[in-house]
Amino acid sequence: MCGENTPLGMNSLQCQVRLARAEERREALALLFRRPGVSAARRRQEAEAFADFAERQGLDLTRQWLVLHDGVACSTCMLMVSAGRCGTIMLSAAPTDQDRLGLLKGLRLAVDEARMQRLRLVQGLIEPGAAECELLGAAGFTLLGRLQYLERRVSGPVRSPPETGLSWASYNDQTHDEFAEVIAATYEETLDCPGLTGVRDMDDVIAAHKASGLFEPNGWLLLRRDGQGVGVLLLNKVVYRSALEIVYMGVLPSVRGLGLSRVLVARALSEGRQRNVRSVLLAVDENNWPARNVYESFGFAATTVREAWVSILERADAVGV
Repeated sequence: MCGENTPLGMNSLQCQVRLARAEERREALALLFRRPGVSAARRRQEAEAFADFAERQGLDLTRQWLVLHDGVACSTCMLMVSAGRCGTIMLSAAPTDQDRLGLLKGLRLAVDEARMQRLRLVQGLIEPGAAECELLGAAGFTLLGRLQYLERRVSGPVRSPPETGLSWASYNDQTHDEFAEVIAATYEETLDCPGLTGVRDMDDVIAAHKASGLFEPNGWLLLRRDGQGVGVLLLNKVVYRSALEIVYMGVLPSVRGLGLSRVLVARALSEGRQRNVRSVLLAVDENNWPARNVYESFGFAATTVREAWVSILERADAVGV
């Protein structure tokens, strides 16, 4: 057994950490939903719903590392590899030092696997102050920022800004390059998770955005001003909810302060009404105060907060691709 007072930095573990076998994966998945006051039956229901979601999204749930004490699975660490050379870490609760030591080893194994898969980065979205933050830090992750998750019902009045001189184009093979160019340009001087700028090339960025929810080309919109692309609004349908997600929204530095962000948000709400969904939701960096002010002026309200921890394995701007 692992010593209960062993520091997190030590690598010598007597508890067993290994990949879950095929017949153990659903039970391992249920460990991720363990929290006070939730029954084992409820955890299994949540795990089944998540497995169904993952199947629809094409996510591989086989990379699960179990922490076992006396042959009993007590906690788990999972790496999900998604499009765009990005991985996501999910950790179960770690109530004891034994679990924390085992999960730390599992985390390091997951990062090693991510390197073998040639991922650019691995991320973990953790409740602020949770014990998992310490584990991620010990495994070499750094705090990227705090994300606010905002939501607004599409019902109710929306004051749409004038669109004089503006036009829209949807995403397709012919506009792909223009979308990529404008998205890349919106990263300049961005306040929205600036630590990610340059980590992935634009093809990976676009692939990741497409994989977030249900991608439909006519939900991705390019805003043009006097015929030139100046902003983007990427909307995906949310799986299992009557909602659209603003996967990404941005405008060029040269037109910031002209009210074009309000044009984009108003269009997002209009798209939500046309598609008969109930809500539009999004995540925004807490430090991105201009975007937050725009969202709040439209009635978006915070539903939760998460800390984004990342391990950057290889930067696209460092290898020239």
